[in-house]
Amino acid sequence: MIPGSVVSYMTLSHRRLTIGLVISLAAGGVIASCSDDTGPNVPQEARFAVAPVFGSAAAGIIDIVSIRFVLLRTADFTVARDTVLSITPGQDSVNLELTVLILTPGETFLLTLSMVDAAGDTVFTGGPIEVTPTTGGGEPSVIPVVIVYVGVGADATSVEITEPVPA
Repeated sequence: MIPGSVVSYMTLSHRRLTIGLVISLAAGGVIASCSDDTGPNVPQEARFAVAPVFGSAAAGIIDIVSIRFVLLRTADFTVARDTVLSITPGQDSVNLELTVLILTPGETFLLTLSMVDAAGDTVFTGGPIEVTPTTGGGEPSVIPVVIVYVGVGADATSVEITEPVPA
C-alpha cells in the first residue's frame, strides 16, 4: 500500500465523520429550539378568581363546609381541573383564586361550582359559566358567578303551616 493512500482514506473518513457530526448537531439544535417553553403548544399556568353572587336569602343561614370547582375545556369538554376547597366552621372569608394549565393562549373553560353543607348535600350551585383565565404576573380575572339555592325546598312553590289535629 502507498502510505499516502492510507492518509487520504483516514482524512476522507474524518471528513465524513465531521460532516456527519455537524449535520447531527445542527439538526439537534433545530429540534431543541423548537421545544422551548414559550411556544404555542406548551402548557402555561393561568389564574382566575370567583366572586359569588348569591341569588337567595338562604346564603346566610346555611353553613357551607366545602366548595367543588369543575373546569371543562370548551374545545373538547375534558376536565381541566376538579378541586374541592374545604371551609372550616366559623371561617368568615375564603380565597377563591384558582389556577389551571392552559394549552393555547386565550383558552376558555366552563366553570361549575357546587357548595356542600355538613350533611354532604349540595345546597348551592353556580354555572356553568365560560371563563378565560389570566396568564402572566398580573391580577387574576375576577369572574362573577350567580349562586342559586338548590337544597331542600328549593323548588317549593308555597309553604302551608297546619295545626296538629287534637287527639
